[in-house]
Amino acid sequence: MLSENCSSLESINVPQYNEKYYAIDGVLFANEYGVRKLIFAPRRIRKSIYTIAVNVASEAFLGCKNIKSFKIEYPVRIGRDAFVDTAFYNNKENWDDNFLYIDDYLIKVSEDYNLSTLIIPSTSHVITDGSITSSNISAIEISEGVINFNSGSISCPNLKTLKLP
Repeated sequence: MLSENCSSLESINVPQYNEKYYAIDGVLFANEYGVRKLIFAPRRIRKSIYTIAVNVASEAFLGCKNIKSFKIEYPVRIGRDAFVDTAFYNNKENWDDNFLYIDDYLIKVSEDYNLSTLIIPSTSHVITDGSITSSNISAIEISEGVINFNSGSISCPNLKTLKLP
């Protein structure tokens, strides 16, 4: 839809009569088949903390340098690379041993993860789209606490074994 090259964009406005799109606080949302979805946040959005209450499209927050923290208010689906290049994503203090989380959502396993076996801890209740992509991983073991993941969550070219609870 909009490119990350729109680096000066601060806000999006949508007329109230538009049935497909709407904006809240300058962020673009869509109504897709009765499901609300955040599809694009301007790169210059001024919020440092953003609360997520609807599904999030792939790359929706890409390059939002001011957002340092996210909170998830309701169970939602998070698209691939939704938070890449945000202040939150780029802050090494937010990464816990090669894992990036928002609440109990596993957002990303570092591309630098160098063990051949990845064990997803039981505290990871949701594995988001595109969160596991390391070419070093040949086996994944998903713990009992994981309640939601889909085929788009894992894309590891050398994966040979996937162990489900």
